[in-house]
Formats: sequence, structure tokens, C-alpha cells
Amino acid sequence: MTVADYGRRARRAAADPALAWRTIRSRHLHGLFVDIGHDPGAAVLVAGSARSGTTWLASIINHDNAYRYVFEPFRPNRLDAARAFGTRRYIRPGDDDPATMLAARDILSGRVRGRWSDQMNRKIVARRRLVKDIWANLLLGWIHEAFPQTPIVFLLRHPCAVVSSQARLDWGWLVDVDDLLRQDSLVEDHLLPQRDVLAAAVSPFQRHLVTWCVENLVPLRQLSSDRVHVMFYEHLCADPVLETERLFRFLGRPIRREHALRAVSRPSVAARSHSAVVTGRGLVDAWVSQVDPADRRYAVRTLEAFGMDGLYGEDPRPLVLAGSAGLASGAQPSRERLG
Repeated sequence: MTVADYGRRARRAAADPALAWRTIRSRHLHGLFVDIGHDPGAAVLVAGSARSGTTWLASIINHDNAYRYVFEPFRPNRLDAARAFGTRRYIRPGDDDPATMLAARDILSGRVRGRWSDQMNRKIVARRRLVKDIWANLLLGWIHEAFPQTPIVFLLRHPCAVVSSQARLDWGWLVDVDDLLRQDSLVEDHLLPQRDVLAAAVSPFQRHLVTWCVENLVPLRQLSSDRVHVMFYEHLCADPVLETERLFRFLGRPIRREHALRAVSRPSVAARSHSAVVTGRGLVDAWVSQVDPADRRYAVRTLEAFGMDGLYGEDPRPLVLAGSAGLASGAQPSRERLG
């Protein structure tokens, strides 16, 4: 890091005391906590694509600091335990490889710690964990079968909004379509009809878009039980009262509505200055003016190719009714629809 970088960081910290405190905590105080009761069933796993609102959703769930916050423990090269999973690795449900089973158990049971994973944590004595991750989507079916006692909250956001935000923040999203196609079990189980679509994705927008399709298609086809709660970012923006009530009912926790709604209105630590939640512009449709019409048409065609056109289309809002139990009939991608 250059002297100029340090200067910019210092000025930001001076202007934002909360940022300064997060920096101090993540660097020097991240290990000052005790995690009691190492049971995977005491963890909630929040998952979704990068820039889909998972950090915001996690802050809503943990608005009262009820959980130890474990931040993106499956991110490659951050924790030793995550080395077993690589980048966007798919594992078939039922696979009982000892190394991956132990690594996932350690993460869900709170036996991992580090500057990266504990940077958001404010809980000193924890009995429950909130595991928030954007790198585990292709593992969710396997995790759900191996650890059925762990509730999963899966968040969806319009792929054009996600890709637009990813493009504006070049944070190293590790998008590698060729690597997805090299995973034989992933292709055999889910992507045979879409191999040509994936291989033909050339531009950055296209490659990010098809990656969104893969990392959302797979869990939506695999997750279906009362231990999984599917949410839409757009529904949460439009009706936070209904959506938070449904969320906390799923988690089996009483909701402190005033505090939860305050968390809804507060930008997450991942929000940037151009984010709609910061600028006050359309939370749901701000991306429309930022995405080229040709790319929007490509997105619609690609969603159709993946059998996901029951979820999103040209409209910024999802095609699934708000407040519905799970996904609306016909919206959940299935092997039958995909051929």
C-alpha cells in the first residue's frame, strides 16, 4: 500500500467514526470473543450472489447483535478451512469426503476464526452464529443435506442489477466460466443443456451474467424444505415489514420490529457512494439506465435458456409474488423445464 493509499484511508476514517472503529476492530480486536456450544444447528447461513444484498440482509438479521457474525468464510484464500472448497466448487449432495465435511462443520460450528471472517463481529460471548457468504452457492445443496439442522436464507436479486454493481466495483469476483465447464459433475447434474450458452459468453457482462445463472440455478433446484427460506431483494425493498416478519418467523425468533426496520433503512457496510440505498434513487430500478439495452435483451434470452424466466425478465421486479411461500409455481427451475 502506498503513502497516498494510507492518506486516503486515514481521511475516510476521520470522516466516518464507524469506519474507523470497524478498521480497529478487524485489525486488532477480531479475536476477542468466545463461541460457546459448537453445534451447526446454532448457525444461520445467509447466501446469495455478490452484490445481491447479502451484507444488508445479514445486518437486518443481526440488528440486535444476537449472533456472532462470520463473514464470508468460504471465500478462497482467506481461511485455511476454505482451501478444501476452492472457487465456486460444486459438490454433489451426499458426497461424504472427510476433508470437506470437516471443513464445513468447523465453519458452521464456529471453530474457525480470523481477521477476515470476524471483521464484522461485535458479539463477545456467542451461542449462535450468522454465517454470511457469497462463495458457497454451489455448495448449498450439499451443505443442506449434510447439515439439515442449519437453516439457510437464500437471497435473489435481478441479475442485471447484480452484474451492473459488480462491474462498477472491480473487487476481483473471480468469474471463470471455463472453470465451471471443467467441473464434470456440475455439468452432468445441471448444465448439459446450457453448455453452448456458457461457452459462447464472451464479454464481461455476458460472463458475469451466465455465472449468476449458474450460481442461482443450482441452489434453487436443490433447496426445498422448511429449513430454507428464499427471499428477493426487490421484495425486501418494496415491503420491508412483510418480508422481515416472514424472515424472523422462519428463523423462529421474535422480531423487534422497530429495530429491524431501522436496520432495513441503514446502508450496509458493503454499500458504496453510488449505491441506490446511499443516493436515495430507485433501490429496485436504478440499474436500468446503467445497462445497455442489448445486454438487457441478452439477459432475458439467457434466463430463458436456463429455465429461469419465471424468476426475472425485462422488468426490474421479480415475477414471483411478494409474500408467497417459497417460489411461485413454475418459477423454480426444474430438470423437467430444462430438459
